[in-house]
Amino acid sequence: MQLSYILDCVDGRLARLKKTSSSFGKWLDNILDGFGDFLIVSGIAFGLFTRFLNFDMLIIGFFALLSVYMMRIISQTTENVFMDTREEINKSSINRLSKKLRLKPNFIGFTIDLRYFLILIFALINQLVGALVLMAIIGNIQWMVVLLLIARRGNRKSS
Repeated sequence: MQLSYILDCVDGRLARLKKTSSSFGKWLDNILDGFGDFLIVSGIAFGLFTRFLNFDMLIIGFFALLSVYMMRIISQTTENVFMDTREEINKSSINRLSKKLRLKPNFIGFTIDLRYFLILIFALINQLVGALVLMAIIGNIQWMVVLLLIARRGNRKSS
């Protein structure tokens, strides 16, 4: 999983360096990232369900997937509708906290690399249930906060 993510990042950077990037390549990369997210999260949820025979694992997996796809949908549509919303999100409390903790901007945001790292760490300690629960809680809180920031920004612009 970690190796596939590294290769996924490298191919886009390599295409940009060689000036061979394309709209189709960006689109395909986005589709494959979404497919990979689905396979990883649903695979973990189904594996935990079969291991524990507990339907709750599928419910937790559903909410983890919901968080991943809501952030994906919001970020893609935001770029099309509000071009400067990223500035508003960069001024958000999440980024202020990251600066206060002297972390890189956007470090606290629940990005794909952080999700994969979380899964790796929890897999190493044999606690994938915890990874799914954290993904579900943190991810859903994140997209709700971002959605509120976008709505606030949109209301200010229309006034």
